[in-house]
Amino acid sequence: MNKDKSFRGKVTTVLDGNTFQLRLGKESAREMKILDQIVTVQLADSHHLDANSLSGMIAKLELEKRLAGQRVHCQIVQEDLNRGFIATVDFNKLDKGFAIYD
Repeated sequence: MNKDKSFRGKVTTVLDGNTFQLRLGKESAREMKILDQIVTVQLADSHHLDANSLSGMIAKLELEKRLAGQRVHCQIVQEDLNRGFIATVDFNKLDKGFAIYD
């Protein structure tokens, strides 16, 4: 996977304070040659908090408020064979209905 690639999709599930799943748009799935259209994305440059800690629960709730049901554009930083993709999302552009990494 070329790290300069990006993909788009709709967030279906927030797993924890820095990880979510999204359903790829048809064009992104075709370009990436991914059969399973649901992919896991870990936010780049974010700290993983214990999901059972108070701060981890708050982080998950905040990410759900910002991303749940949103269509986002993710810029791939690296592919993690075990967890999916590590990518960036520009949260400042979510209010317009689409997050885009600049």
